[in-house]
Amino acid sequence: MNDERLIEREIEKQLLKRHGRAKIKQEIRKQGIDALLIEQALEDLDVDWFGLCLEAKQNKLGEAKPKDRQEKRKMIRYLQYRGHAMACILESLSDL
Repeated sequence: MNDERLIEREIEKQLLKRHGRAKIKQEIRKQGIDALLIEQALEDLDVDWFGLCLEAKQNKLGEAKPKDRQEKRKMIRYLQYRGHAMACILESLSDL
């Protein structure tokens, strides 16, 4: 299987898991794929990264805003672990 097809399949799999850009890159790099190919494939995507982050947040943590700082930090850590950008995370937590 060529690298482009492998990247494409892995991206599809990671998007279904609602993973962000950083996590997708990390998972594909584990397979020994060139970083430049990965970056190009991600640039070619038409993905609403904010929407994906919001979906991941709502799926795991519900639609409510964090009640306190501790809960907000927990939500941020969860979304960071899943590879979402901090700008998307903060917007998804304040946008509700």
